[in-house]
Amino acid sequence: MAEFKVDPGKMPDWGRADLSAPPAFTFKNVLSVIGPGTIALSMSIGSGEWLMGPAAIVQFAAPALLWITTIAVFTQLIFNQECARYVMYTGETVYSGFMRTSPGPRFWGWFYAIIGGLQQGWPGWAAASAATIFAAVAGHIPGAADKGAMLAWGYVSFAACVLVLSFGGIVERGLEKISTFICYLREF
Repeated sequence: MAEFKVDPGKMPDWGRADLSAPPAFTFKNVLSVIGPGTIALSMSIGSGEWLMGPAAIVQFAAPALLWITTIAVFTQLIFNQECARYVMYTGETVYSGFMRTSPGPRFWGWFYAIIGGLQQGWPGWAAASAATIFAAVAGHIPGAADKGAMLAWGYVSFAACVLVLSFGGIVERGLEKISTFICYLREF
């Protein structure tokens, strides 16, 4: 039988190894997966899903926007499944896989660094989170009269993000400890 060879693209070839045995299916192991999964899921839900989405549906009528939501959900589902398959097959992140494509890792490294910087530093997310915080505190969606409060909440949320990013390793380790503690509590 001929060995199947995959072109590694612009980066070194993948190493080969057998998959390790899966952990035993026990209640404790299930909870140890659910805890971190819940935390990861909570981080992926943003203000658009909870506040801006329903507000847009009410303002512009549901049928006008539901087709966009349907297409977005299905395309995101397909993309996420393919990313997971790539990670399971190769053992590397999908970003490493993107680095293997032309024009090569030097271009894609800079591209993703710039895009990541814009994503974390761009003030637009601060305004969106400020609208969510304001609506939760004030009890209504902000309007033109609430411009000053929105600006203040935007600065606060931007500063909070800078702090979280500055101490990201500590925060990640803290979330891991909390998740482990929750799993142990559920065991009893």
